[in-house]
Amino acid sequence: MGGGLPQPYEAPLTYLLLGIIIYTSYKYMEDIGGRERLLLYPYAMTRNKEWYRFFSSGLVHGSWMHLLFNGYALLLFGSILEMSFVRPELFGPLGGRLVYLGLVLSGLPMASLYSYYKNKDNPRYRA
Repeated sequence: MGGGLPQPYEAPLTYLLLGIIIYTSYKYMEDIGGRERLLLYPYAMTRNKEWYRFFSSGLVHGSWMHLLFNGYALLLFGSILEMSFVRPELFGPLGGRLVYLGLVLSGLPMASLYSYYKNKDNPRYRA
């Protein structure tokens, strides 16, 4: 990486993830009902077994500024992490991308566990 943003071929999973997040946030920014189905809502998760919300809550954002900040942070830090993992001395191209994907997919629910346990009996909490 030569000082600028990485190219898509250098960090394809980061760019793919960023694209999915931008699309989902754009689609549900004004669709309140649709966004409600994706938010972290511990009360509904416990009662209705809506465990997908651990993952879907990471795809929607409350405002364009929130999306811009998080997207930029993902692009900077996620691409560096992805490019580091694929180095031959670490995991190699395929292994590194699988480790990166596993880190992202496990990080979403892990980041929400505290809020889930704290608010699983609170019908008013959503994030």
